[in-house]
Amino acid sequence: MPFIRTTHVRAVYALVGSLLLASCGRVGFESLAADARAPDAGVPDTGRLDAATMDGSGPPEGGPGETGPPADAATGDTGVAADRHEITPDDGAVSDCPRLAAGLGRYGVAWRDQRGPEPRVWFRPLDENGAPTGPEAAVSPASASAGCPDVASVPGGFAVAWAEGSPDARDLWLAFLAPDGSVVGLPLEVESGGADAEAPALAFDGARLAVAWVETRGVNAHIEISLIEPMSRAITPLGRQSDDGLFVDHVDIVPVPGGFAYAHYRWTMGGQPAQLHTVAADGTRTGGPVAIGEAEGAGAGGIGLGYNGRVFAVAFVTIDSGPIAFARFANDLTPLSAPVDLASGRGPAMAVDEGGHFGVIYADRSAARLAVLSEDGLSMSPPLSISAPDRSASHGDIARVDSGWLVTWAGGTSGSSQEVRVAVLP
Repeated sequence: MPFIRTTHVRAVYALVGSLLLASCGRVGFESLAADARAPDAGVPDTGRLDAATMDGSGPPEGGPGETGPPADAATGDTGVAADRHEITPDDGAVSDCPRLAAGLGRYGVAWRDQRGPEPRVWFRPLDENGAPTGPEAAVSPASASAGCPDVASVPGGFAVAWAEGSPDARDLWLAFLAPDGSVVGLPLEVESGGADAEAPALAFDGARLAVAWVETRGVNAHIEISLIEPMSRAITPLGRQSDDGLFVDHVDIVPVPGGFAYAHYRWTMGGQPAQLHTVAADGTRTGGPVAIGEAEGAGAGGIGLGYNGRVFAVAFVTIDSGPIAFARFANDLTPLSAPVDLASGRGPAMAVDEGGHFGVIYADRSAARLAVLSEDGLSMSPPLSISAPDRSASHGDIARVDSGWLVTWAGGTSGSSQEVRVAVLP
């Protein structure tokens, strides 16, 4: 419904590969069948593109349909998101990579905050309109360097996943929270096998919680998935769910009938394509592959996945030119059309409304924006500016609630100061 997080070694390999080989970058889209059912600021391990390290360079923003309503001269407000709720204070610290939970009648936002000596993951409960209903609460320990989180509503409260530890040796953790945001019990160590875990993505299908993440061993990376039963906290590892790549990044996951679907970025020096698979609940692959993006670097600036019961939609960034592309697939994963450019930007995230429309939040060099597309991929209206025009904006997240689109983003007046905001757009 969530940056460049690779190690220096992998970055060097990728640079050499891009100069010496015609490497092929594609986005992989994967469907995982479970027996019950079935998305960013000089920081290395986030789940969305960081504005400070990669600004989606390409065609200038402000083309047809890309600017929001005019700002009020006195307030700088676009009028689109009049009730922007302040989640973190404007205290000079950097708060980034916010993620939303919206389901089971509960709402909340998790983010990473760097106000202390080490980055920590925090959470704050919200009402349906994005207003805080309680104070912020620390989720990860103060002694560990935390990466960007993801969050989901589950029975009894919320679940938050994050990676922590030193670069190249991060473990993956998951904590369950009460409705007020307080941590319940001890966090679960989902992955601690000596590899480097990062970029977790969560999806709850009504019975079990799926957590997908990027795991790196040496210079190669792949996607891993585990299923967790929220009440018993039992973990069922499904293991490796993609082939290796020098860059495997930006995973997003959603529930679908019979399991889960997930999309990710993958690039190898040898030009091996990213893949689509169907996988049984025991981790056995049963079908695929399907490629999403053909352009070199596709997905490297972020990826968002949505499913409305009839169509899969993927929004992804092409690293070498900057535009966000929008691709659609049928239930059997047959491509419905070639990807089309949506806008120039970075860090897309996606949600679906009750009419089957796809909402995409993204950031360009001047603002966070919302685009709404129909099932056939047509824009329902010009993208709307969400953030105030006098403040930079980076990665965000989106969810559907009864009153409209619940959105969050990080932004500030400088690269060294960034706050999290939440709003609802009709």
